[in-house]
Amino acid sequence: MEIAPIMALIAVLAVISIESEAVLRYTDRTAQALHQTSRYAQGVLTAPRADDAQPPTPEDVP
Repeated sequence: MEIAPIMALIAVLAVISIESEAVLRYTDRTAQALHQTSRYAQGVLTAPRADDAQPPTPEDVP
């Protein structure tokens, strides 16, 4: 079973090669999001604090 990780890596690389347009779209959108620092900062600053969060109730858990 030593070859299983290598075969998995080769399979992932094959999928990335075949679906390269989708991977490129994903990486482009990620890069654009990283360059919008004000949007990220706004999301972080307006997020609720962990100590302010209410614990889930049994109704909230699926």
